[in-house]
Amino acid sequence: MNECLTKALDLKSILPNGKFILKNYSYFYQYENGKKTDTILGIKYEVLECSALEQLFIKVKKTNPLLTLKEFKELKESHGRIYVDFINAKVTFYESNGRISASILADDIIKIIDDEEELTL
Repeated sequence: MNECLTKALDLKSILPNGKFILKNYSYFYQYENGKKTDTILGIKYEVLECSALEQLFIKVKKTNPLLTLKEFKELKESHGRIYVDFINAKVTFYESNGRISASILADDIIKIIDDEEELTL
């Protein structure tokens, strides 16, 4: 098997900017024998990378979200955005049905305070 498909790469080596806009999040669950269980393994964050404008899904193996559902809903309703980065995010490539895909797993997610955020006038 190709070494690139077996080695986990640091996300910062691929996207060094390390600044993402949080778009959404959901829990991800454990599966047994192909069936979803009630055991939550962590949170999958949907983000937009700011410089390359790549939409990514990054899993964090923690069950406490960065924002509560209420805080996140209020932020979206006010058209606000939150910038985030990920701690120790690793990208693993794999082959599925003849296509190369990527899986990203991080230790944690953090908020970024952005001094350059656009002002709405």
